Amino acid sequence: MVAVPSYTGPTEWYTADAVPIVPIVPSVARWESRGRKCSRKQFPLRLAYAVSIHKSQGMTLNKTVIELGHADFCRGLSYVAISRVRAITDLAFLSRIPMERLKFKKLGGLDKVVLDLHRRQQLPFNDGPSGEELGIYFN
Repeated sequence: MVAVPSYTGPTEWYTADAVPIVPIVPSVARWESRGRKCSRKQFPLRLAYAVSIHKSQGMTLNKTVIELGHADFCRGLSYVAISRVRAITDLAFLSRIPMERLKFKKLGGLDKVVLDLHRRQQLPFNDGPSGEELGIYFN
């Protein structure tokens, strides 16, 4: 018996706080191998994984669902989470996030990313994106 808050199908049982209880009936497979009788009992539940953003660093995931929480507790955490997939269509968020959450944060009055972009533009061999291409404008 498993309590499943999101279950909307028929059921006879509920927890004290009205969460539906679903009976999960095991599936038994029986076969014979090398003259010996074998069996395997499985419960038809879907396996799911949860990975922290720190643990996901360096991974490339096929599809992902992200819960970013209220705020990053260290710089760049949202970026790391969002950049784990190859395409934006492979990404879903559990809750809405405001656009301000994804904008550059000012550090001591001047953004370090802007400083770095400005420095790179002064180099004679710069072939990366310009500040304008990234939506950053210099005075």
